[in-house]
Amino acid sequence: MRVAHSSCAKSRATLPGTGTGAVTLDGHAWAEIVGCNFTDNVAALGGALSFLDHVLARVHSSTFSLNVASSRGAAVVATGHASVGVLDSHLARNSASGGAAVSAEGKSILAISDSSLSYNQALDRGAGVLASDESTVAVVASRLVGNQAHFGGGVAVTGQASMWLERTSLTGNVALACGGAVSTESTLPLSLVGVVSFSENRAQVGASGGAVCATLTKPGTKECSALLGEYPYMILPARDTIGFSQILFERNDAKFGGGALMANCIKPGGKTLAMSDEIIVLAAAKSKKADVNVGVFKFRGNTAGYGPNVGTIAEQLEFDARAPLVAAYKPGGGIASVLRIRDSFKQTVALHPPHPSPKRGLLFQTRADSHPCHAEQDHSFVGLASPQGLIHPRFPR
Repeated sequence: MRVAHSSCAKSRATLPGTGTGAVTLDGHAWAEIVGCNFTDNVAALGGALSFLDHVLARVHSSTFSLNVASSRGAAVVATGHASVGVLDSHLARNSASGGAAVSAEGKSILAISDSSLSYNQALDRGAGVLASDESTVAVVASRLVGNQAHFGGGVAVTGQASMWLERTSLTGNVALACGGAVSTESTLPLSLVGVVSFSENRAQVGASGGAVCATLTKPGTKECSALLGEYPYMILPARDTIGFSQILFERNDAKFGGGALMANCIKPGGKTLAMSDEIIVLAAAKSKKADVNVGVFKFRGNTAGYGPNVGTIAEQLEFDARAPLVAAYKPGGGIASVLRIRDSFKQTVALHPPHPSPKRGLLFQTRADSHPCHAEQDHSFVGLASPQGLIHPRFPR
């Protein structure tokens, strides 16, 4: 099937919450879609285009805007064993639960080249691109701008999906939870090929990983998976066809931790730990200026509540009482104390609310409620740190 220079607008799925909005291809079909405009189509899966099973499709010089999917792929979805290419196309202001512009699932293969994905919105993951299950996605010479999701404003990768970004820029994307540009939860590394830039991406209030967030833990724990020891933040740099590789993180911001890179776990080891230590040491040597180069990674002007370039979730509590080790105090009396929370790289986690200076820690007083008590420093404080750094102290009477 070949569709050229057509427009498809305001298509609706036949049954509410089911089907696709505009075009669905199944089985072993072949399709070429050239110079088409898909606008304001609505469905559960694939608001504009759905490619299922073993479909082979090529989408060229087309525009997708204001399409809606209640689940995934408001503009384009590929499932099963479908193979889809999207070239020289523009996907903007589409919305879905996941993969607002493009979603690849099952064992599908999806290639995006010379295209722009901008200002798409996802309630959950991957407003620009969502790769899940065992799918394979390559994004080449493209731009992802201003997309927003809870995890991975630009790109989200889950399951055993494979993601390849080559000569691509991710700018001004936003996460409400983690990973302004990219969130990866896949057991396969994120391949970054040639020059890949992450600029002015943001993790909003309470969120981490201004550019990239890696969430892989050992079962039943908050400890980082051993895979983060093999790949720094689950990133695998690779050279392009002319043998060049550069990964730039510039002016990304996280309101909580990890302005550029966030390990959304504790105790990362191996290459993640080694690279992070080097970044922190180099930044400290430059009088706190966060601009550093480590191999093919370049960091410029990134900011965060803590860890302008790298961070993990809170791991350690330090309790420092400004009094003798043992103190008896009367009703209403107190001992000034300082609590510090540090991530796995020993960076002081910013607390909110209140939000003290990271150097100073949280200043508070332990107090007896209604009758005298005897407090020992080692036993008087019981605290709980959430991933957002909130503290809930309890003091035994």
